[in-house]
Formats: sequence, C-alpha cells, structure tokens
Amino acid sequence: MKIAITGGIGSGKSVVSKIIESAGFKVFYADLIAKELLANDDEVKSHIIKLFGQQAYISGQLNKKFITDSIFDDKDFLNKLNNIIHPRVLEKSEELMLFEEKRSKWVFYEAALIFEAKRETTFDLVLLVTANLEIRIKRIQERDGKKRKDIIKIINSQIPEDLKIILAHYVIYNNSGLEELNGEVKQFLTWLKNR
Repeated sequence: MKIAITGGIGSGKSVVSKIIESAGFKVFYADLIAKELLANDDEVKSHIIKLFGQQAYISGQLNKKFITDSIFDDKDFLNKLNNIIHPRVLEKSEELMLFEEKRSKWVFYEAALIFEAKRETTFDLVLLVTANLEIRIKRIQERDGKKRKDIIKIINSQIPEDLKIILAHYVIYNNSGLEELNGEVKQFLTWLKNR
C-alpha cells in the first residue's frame, strides 16, 4: 500500500513523517530525492546548466542561492526547472517505492505538492497534515525567517486547505504541541491497521 503524506508549508508534514519513521515504517522524501538528483544525476545537471548557465553549479555543487534568486524573480524559470526535475523525481520515487513494497506492507512518500501535481491517484491513500493559517505563518517565520507577505505568496500558490481536506483520505490537524501530534499519528496508524 502506497501512502502519500502531504500538507502545505508550515503544516508539520515533515514532523509527522519523522514520527511515522520512528514507528518503524519506511518514508521516502520527495525533497531529498530531488536534492540527490540535482547533486548527482549528470543528465539533470546538464539540463540545469543549459537552462541557468554555468553559474548554476560551483565546483560541481548546486548554487542554491543563484537558482533560488532566478526562480523567485521569474516564474518561467520555475516552471522550466520543475519540468526538468519533477519527471526524474517521479521516476526515481516509483523505483524506490516499488522495491520497498516487496518488503513492507505500507510505503510512505512525503511531498508538499501531491494535489497540485495531480498525483493523488497514484497512491492508495493520501494523508493530509494541516494547521491553522496563523500557526503555519508563525512556524515558517520562526524556522526560515521569511517575511509574512512572502509566506502568504507561497501559501496562495498552493491548493486551498479546505479543498485538500475534502480530497484527502485522512487529515491530521497539527495545531497543538508535539505530544498531541504524536497521539494523532498513533491514531492514524491504528486506523490504517484496521482498514
């Protein structure tokens, strides 16, 4: 059974993923797969250099600041970057999950944009982690030091939470502390076992 863990920025989906991992389950992270491909996949690297120029990599390492600045200023660059990296991430994710499915009853995959990328149908179940808007904004400000207006811009670029709640198979509301969140995840895993 393939289970997607998703949620908007600041929702706490990564914390939920870590709790699930600590309960003994395998979780694949879309962001980590993307980072690994950007660092080590020659085909991906050559496409990135073609798109952004030689400044995209410095001594073989991805020039994150340069890329981030480029895509922040130009949506077209962001779309082109996504077109390079997303298909490879999907391909690699499928490979990894297929291998893990042979060994485990459940395979988890954490990604922010499951609904936005219209990938929900490729999973048996989608777990949504959500939180109140102000709580999410505060978390991102504390974690990343981002300005409120920039956070709102990111949130507004994602599918609205109320729609995600309707589309998801299970929802964890992460508005309290870690202890409560642990309890919510435990309830989810119990619900999963009884399905």
